[in-house]
Amino acid sequence: MPTPEQRAPAVLGADQIQSFREHGHVRLDAAFPRDLAMALQDEIWQELEEEFAIVRDDARTWRPLPHSTRCAKHSRRNEELAGTPFEMAVSDLLGRDDWRRPATWGGFNVFFPTTDVGGWDVPTDTWHWDGPPSGEGLLIFSFYGVVRPRGGGTLIVDGSHRLVQTYYDSLSPEDLARRHKLHRKSFSRWDPWLEDLTGQSEHPSADRRAAFMDRSTDVRGHTSRVIELCGEPGDAVFCNPGMVHCVAPNASDRPRFMRVKFFLLDCPG
Repeated sequence: MPTPEQRAPAVLGADQIQSFREHGHVRLDAAFPRDLAMALQDEIWQELEEEFAIVRDDARTWRPLPHSTRCAKHSRRNEELAGTPFEMAVSDLLGRDDWRRPATWGGFNVFFPTTDVGGWDVPTDTWHWDGPPSGEGLLIFSFYGVVRPRGGGTLIVDGSHRLVQTYYDSLSPEDLARRHKLHRKSFSRWDPWLEDLTGQSEHPSADRRAAFMDRSTDVRGHTSRVIELCGEPGDAVFCNPGMVHCVAPNASDRPRFMRVKFFLLDCPG
């Protein structure tokens, strides 16, 4: 990605931008108005009831969705994100102001409670990254409801953009040209820690939370640890496109309302 020195940052401090470069992610609290987040959540609840018969005040109706909600993604209320710290942070991290605003800021992912607190654990599946660590773009997670620990917040591997880049650098030109799906499979077996994380180790950790979240581990020269994304309505976490992440179970008593947007500047929308 271009160096942040190309332009003076507007909302992020130099320490935040440096942390983004080193760790692959940075948090911005109150990136957009809380009232906007809650208004869009209201629209999502309306769609849930109309399309899926899921009622806000009746937990008996809460169940996994066959697909993400669609209406709020295109709501006119999204226009209110323009000019907020959320969009200014995008410019800060890209190091430029001339990027094209995406058609939408991503789909809303609603995860209802699926397990109890005692059953919450670090998953072995769905670990992946979406784009090249050197790509000019971002992976953005934003909050449209309160997400507490073990409440379904996305899990990321701190510093994994560098780990993925080291993996790419180790490949021959022929191997590098393989499909992304094959790279994900090969990457998961590239190191014992990754094998354990993705459930492929012959000697798996008995306590996954302790092994992956409570302590950091050196993986191919990179300090690695799983971090849970939590936040308040209006918060956002901006990540490098090569950030390794996965879906997490929701062991809270409330639905998880988050939004995810991946985009590269040389790709449409």
